[in-house]
Amino acid sequence: MIRVLHFVSTPAIWSGVMSVIMNYYRHIDRTLIQFDFLCFSQCEDSYADEIASYGGRIYYVKKPGSSIEAMIEMNAFFKKNKGQYQWLHNHEVYLSLYLWKLAEHHNFGNFVIHSHTTRYSDNWLNARRNQLLCYPIALMRSNKIACSIAAGEFLYGKRMVQQNKVFVLYNAIDCQKYRFNHDKRAEIRSSLSIQDKLVVGHVGRFEKQKNHDFLIESFYFLKKQYSKSVLLLIGSGRLKLTMQQKVKALGLEGDVFFLGQQNDIQDWYQAMDLFWLPSTYEGLPMAAVEAQASGLPCFLADTITKEVELLDTTKHLTLKKGPEFWALEAREKVNIIKREDAWRKVENAGFGIERASVALQRYYLNEGVK
Repeated sequence: MIRVLHFVSTPAIWSGVMSVIMNYYRHIDRTLIQFDFLCFSQCEDSYADEIASYGGRIYYVKKPGSSIEAMIEMNAFFKKNKGQYQWLHNHEVYLSLYLWKLAEHHNFGNFVIHSHTTRYSDNWLNARRNQLLCYPIALMRSNKIACSIAAGEFLYGKRMVQQNKVFVLYNAIDCQKYRFNHDKRAEIRSSLSIQDKLVVGHVGRFEKQKNHDFLIESFYFLKKQYSKSVLLLIGSGRLKLTMQQKVKALGLEGDVFFLGQQNDIQDWYQAMDLFWLPSTYEGLPMAAVEAQASGLPCFLADTITKEVELLDTTKHLTLKKGPEFWALEAREKVNIIKREDAWRKVENAGFGIERASVALQRYYLNEGVK
């Protein structure tokens, strides 16, 4: 059996990266390949129980670079676990050089870097730091994965992608799980008393990247045009309170639902009529794939790769024209309701987890891109 050690900041349920990893973990052949996790940030709401049920383990260390103690602790971990893993799969790209050197020193196995995004950070100072830390990646003898061509070109450069030296592994999902369900739609809408409403939805953490300011302002203008409309916001995050205050200031308190983190996210897509994702950047947003699998017409910011445009009803809109433009465009989508077969189209576009997990399995077994 091949054991893979995933290095990721946290095993939290709200983590988009962990959501991607867990989708693959659930569907990969665990008699051949087993996952463990090395993290530096603990949390209560995590995948710990599910990981344990699959035979996986989670190890915690101090954040690398935070202190001399952290460096000693990491070195001790690698020394102790030498020979246990065939792969070290790194999702924290700014720590790639440090981890690569540790892995080389301890002969830890194959090393792979995984690019999940197209920007180094929301924070200017962190972005400059991470950019500097990522410069050596181009010179490192390592395997390279990206969630999209755009994410690959961002971190590794166009030439690497064009020369097929980057394995593009989409953020795949169980498409049939998101298949449109009339009964679930009626149930969710009834529970919120929004049966006769135009329902705009969004799934994402309340962080700067997701651009909730723009989203809420767009809905404000839509509400002016179409009074029977509501906005469902699913997710948690640091800016949630700020956005709640913004909703109150705009007089939208009864029309915007802050639904928090939801485990049955596939059910909530059924209740929506439109899906908006005005992110300032993304690698390849899983929420957009999920929304399309449920047949939702989607508005995606033009900052998001067109690789995720999987249905005819999906549209990339510029952020430069402002929130009112998004609201005007939304009115044209109100009557689009045929959604039943969308999941098959998304699956056939290469985003089905069954085929994608087999591709990742082969990658591990064949020791990367040859």
